[in-house]
Amino acid sequence: MAAPASRQRRWLAAQAHWLIIAALALLLGVLADRVLLGYPHSGDEWAYQFQAQTFLRGRVVNPPLPDRGSFHQNHIIDGPRGRLSKYPPGWPAVLALGEAVGAADLVNPLLSALTLVLVYLLALRVSDRRIALVTLVLTGTAPFFLLNGACLFATPLAGLCTMAGLYALWRYAETPRARWAAAGCAALGVLALTRLYDAVLMAALVLPLFVRHAWRSPRVALRSGLAGFAMLATFAALHLLYYSAALGSPWKFGHTAYDAFDTLHPESLWTLAATARRLAEYGAMALPVWGFVLAAWLLRGGFGRLGRLEVGVLGALVVVLWLGYQA
Repeated sequence: MAAPASRQRRWLAAQAHWLIIAALALLLGVLADRVLLGYPHSGDEWAYQFQAQTFLRGRVVNPPLPDRGSFHQNHIIDGPRGRLSKYPPGWPAVLALGEAVGAADLVNPLLSALTLVLVYLLALRVSDRRIALVTLVLTGTAPFFLLNGACLFATPLAGLCTMAGLYALWRYAETPRARWAAAGCAALGVLALTRLYDAVLMAALVLPLFVRHAWRSPRVALRSGLAGFAMLATFAALHLLYYSAALGSPWKFGHTAYDAFDTLHPESLWTLAATARRLAEYGAMALPVWGFVLAAWLLRGGFGRLGRLEVGVLGALVVVLWLGYQA
C-alpha cells in the first residue's frame, strides 16, 4: 500500500502546476459568473461588449442615432459611417466568440488561465521548477490579475499576448529560428490590435535586443527579421483596414475620432504622463512575473549569463512599472 501512495504523491507533486492553474481558472470563472455576474460594470467594458455584439451582427459600425445626446457614452463614438467603440478591434473580436456561444463572461478566465500556463513555462525555462511555481502562484493570486481576469476588460488578452511574446523571445534567444521570431511578432501584432500603446512599449524593449543580435549574426537575423516583418505587416494591414472601414480613413483611430487631442500633441504634453501611468497601471498585473524572472536570472548566473543589456532592459521595465503604478 505504501508504494502506490508514494507514487500518487509523486504524481501530484509533478502535476502541481496544472492543479494550481486549474484551481485559479475555476476561481476566475466563479468570480466572473457568480460575483460580477458577467455584467459590464464600467464604460470600458460596455464599449467592448457593444463592439463585440456589433461584429456578431456582421457589421463594423452601427447605424447613427437620430438623437445622439440621449445615448451618450464616453467610450462609444459616432463616426462618419456610424456608431462604434473607440477601442481597437482585437479584444471585441475575441469577446464576440464568447458572445456567440453565450459565454462571454468566461472568455477572460480562459485567457487568464492560458497566460498562467505561459508564465509557468517561461519561468521554468529561465530558472527551475521551484521558482516557476512561486512565480505562478504570485501572479495568479495577485488581486489586479484576478479582478481583470473576471471582468470584460481587454487586459487579459493583452497580458496573454505579452507573455506569448516574451516566451517566443526567450526561445529565440535560446535557438534563433525564424518561427520563434514569427511567433513573437504575431503576439506583438495581436497586442497592437488590442492595446496599441502596450505593443509600442513592448517593441521598444525588444528592438535593442534584436539590433544587437543582428550585429552579431546578420544572416540569421535577416531570415528572422523577414519572418517577423511579414507577421507585423499582416496585423498592421488588418488595423488599417478596420479603421478605413469604420472611420473612412486608415490613419484615424478611435481615440482621436473621439477627441482630437487624445494623442501626443505639443499642446497636450500632459498626455505623456497620462499614457505612462496607464501603461504602468495595466502592465503592473505582470509585475510579479518580470520581478521573479529577473531575480531568478540574477541568482542563476547574473550578468555573466544574460548580459548587461538584457538585465538593464528588464530591470528598467520593473522599476518604471512599479514607480508609475505607485504614482
